[in-house]
Amino acid sequence: MLHEHYLESCNFKELVVQETAVPAWDKYRAIDDAGNLLSVLVYNDDAQCVGYAAVFLSDHPHYEGLKTAWNDVIFLLPKYRTGSAGGRLMKAIAAAAKEAGAIAFQWHAKPNSPLNDVLAKRHAVFEYVYSEPL
Repeated sequence: MLHEHYLESCNFKELVVQETAVPAWDKYRAIDDAGNLLSVLVYNDDAQCVGYAAVFLSDHPHYEGLKTAWNDVIFLLPKYRTGSAGGRLMKAIAAAAKEAGAIAFQWHAKPNSPLNDVLAKRHAVFEYVYSEPL
């Protein structure tokens, strides 16, 4: 599933070799060990994983005492996007963030992506993030 996710969403395909575009698992483990990583998996009726979301938690560096959450990745295999699984995944990861003490959730989505379309209907734009290859 990571391969499909890469093909759909990697912004830097010209800079990232597909075979090496794998998560830095040791960094994820360290973030998880510090209590700042949440994840939710989605399974189909055959108990196969068909989607996932990972969220980082952090005390906001500018606002003392404000714990925020933001999505690192959210992915659902295309054939499972037509029903309510995507919405349930989003609600589940947001609820987990709230339970972990976050008082704000910042969703990141690529322009013209299915996630952006969903977020534009449900949430207000807080700020834009622009990226450029260096």
